[in-house]
Amino acid sequence: MDGVTNVVTCKMYARKTVDILLLIDFYICIRSNLMFDMKAITVLIIGFFSVGCASTTQIVPLPTGEISGPNNGMSRIILYRVSEIKGGPVGCKVIVNKKPIGKLGHFGFLYWDTKPDFKTLELRFDAPGQSSSGWKQFHTKSNGLTVLETSSTVGLGIITPSIRTLSGAEKEKVLSKLKRRAK
Repeated sequence: MDGVTNVVTCKMYARKTVDILLLIDFYICIRSNLMFDMKAITVLIIGFFSVGCASTTQIVPLPTGEISGPNNGMSRIILYRVSEIKGGPVGCKVIVNKKPIGKLGHFGFLYWDTKPDFKTLELRFDAPGQSSSGWKQFHTKSNGLTVLETSSTVGLGIITPSIRTLSGAEKEKVLSKLKRRAK
């Protein structure tokens, strides 16, 4: 058992060493050929390490009170984005019936009140060099609460949002999590 652990550890160190050597070799190559100046290299390095996760911003007004169904004849929609490695720094634009709602980051959620009606939800990933969208159509009810969850799917190198309606225990679990976060 100990020999297996040592082999795995050695492979991990070897892989890290190769990565470091490749970076050093790349740096020397660029430096010696003067393909870039030092400012360009610095910008590339800082840009590479400063990429973070997308944040959540909401354009429409937040409802007052608890995260639960409204009692004023309106309908409440909650959209929750799970965290995933794929699509890391890419924010997800949220549009309902052609009206912008906000931008959704990882583990982010948006919630807003709306008139009960038929809705078309569009989620749009806009990454450098590519753009993709996902749609979901649903009907909201008076004093109803619709909880939707979004995640990413990857196909042919393109990140696409997928949307699903939560109900039952899944819905209650997400609501409980969001209520704790909102406090």
